[in-house]
Amino acid sequence: MTPVITVIFILFSAISLMSGMQAGVPADSGYRDIVVAGGKILAAGTNGRLDYYEAAPSAASFSIPYKSDISSVISVDRMILAAGARGYFIISEDGRNFKVSNTGTAYNINGITMFKNVLVAGADNGTILVSTDGISFGHIQPGVRGNILSVDSNDSFCIGVTDAGEIIKSEDGFTWRVTDFNKEYKGYYQQCTFSKVILTEDRIAVAGSHADNSPALFFSTSGSVWNERALNYEDERGDFRMMESQINDIAYDADKNVFLLACDDGFLMIIPSCSKCNELMKVTEKDIRAICLSEGKIVIAGQDFFIKDLAFNYN
Repeated sequence: MTPVITVIFILFSAISLMSGMQAGVPADSGYRDIVVAGGKILAAGTNGRLDYYEAAPSAASFSIPYKSDISSVISVDRMILAAGARGYFIISEDGRNFKVSNTGTAYNINGITMFKNVLVAGADNGTILVSTDGISFGHIQPGVRGNILSVDSNDSFCIGVTDAGEIIKSEDGFTWRVTDFNKEYKGYYQQCTFSKVILTEDRIAVAGSHADNSPALFFSTSGSVWNERALNYEDERGDFRMMESQINDIAYDADKNVFLLACDDGFLMIIPSCSKCNELMKVTEKDIRAICLSEGKIVIAGQDFFIKDLAFNYN
């Protein structure tokens, strides 16, 4: 199964919700997350930047009173929910008017998900924030050592991961069970830190790094037993190699049953059900930090606020 990918838009038409990049911005500035919202792509990033992108030559422009880094953004019905540095939470009920709420913590919020009508956010210092209205937040300490860097959910449960190699699971958003992956799999897998989790209807994918800084990807059906997926691929000369770039984000194409890994150094890796059929391709010179699917295309974004639209088909 060989994928054919064609870049069909280098840049969408765009108007920033905030001012453009300023001189002296950090080297890691750029988009941190993207989501489909109202038929458009909403990209969130450093310095409070929140942009709508579309193929048409015009786009709406809005301003929000928030200039710190935005790490995560989701779209639920007509609502847009985002969060980031210093514990601030951003909400819009119509996609045009944004308001900023203080969640009552100064810890950075790294990931958010909507689970059973409860907003669940993972933050630094092992903190979980929960809210039913986006205004008032409860603080939960599930008992982990690391920072909670990513959360996601399906209809059955919510999963979070930490940079200390912990995996947390909840069936209601309030009570959490902690799995110390490195303790349970000591001697079987390398020690790991985790940075990203994504849930489908029947699988969980967790990405991170091994102790030797090589990228790691694990799958589970329920969060109880984990199996590592080798990140090997066949290069253009027919030799099998291992991917070396770090994984920053994961998307899942349910129609084609493939996972898509957004990686540093401009690499995109396709993970099909066949464990010997991984495909690695260079699609940009920038680090890819965010990925989503929109109308049969892959949308990637990341370093220096780049964004690209890729079309792909499997032969």
